[in-house]
Amino acid sequence: MGVLNRVSYLLVSMILVAGAIAATILLDGGAAGQIATLVLVAVLIIFWILARRGDVTPADPEKKLRRARNAGRPVVLHFFSDLHLGSLLGRTRAARLEKQYKGRFEFIQISAFHREADGLMESLKCGIGDYLFFDATGRLVGQDRSVSDERLERFLESAP
Repeated sequence: MGVLNRVSYLLVSMILVAGAIAATILLDGGAAGQIATLVLVAVLIIFWILARRGDVTPADPEKKLRRARNAGRPVVLHFFSDLHLGSLLGRTRAARLEKQYKGRFEFIQISAFHREADGLMESLKCGIGDYLFFDATGRLVGQDRSVSDERLERFLESAP
């Protein structure tokens, strides 16, 4: 199930494209069906290019997390996959918040495909798409499937 979850966007895209091809063949859509299928493929690829994070995982994520937790600043840790549908859909909002709260929080992004990701997710009892919140003392104080402006503000207000 973990591998399927990591590549859910790829699977959904393949199903949509296969459905579009099948509909074109079965309904004898001709050139219009072929063009519609090509447009669908283009939209899926463009969305993926714009929404993906790219290579942002630290070389040693466990060490980076340990240092960040000891730095005296709140930390937001996120496990993502550039092929996970939920990660891609939440990317736009998260990118804006990371920019807005830069300097007030340490944001760490870890790709689910990194060699240390499975061990970290298991030890922290979380999965792909989860956001973990650590306070300024390094203590884990929250976990959620999304991050929001309200959540970060509340987190800062409750900090000692």
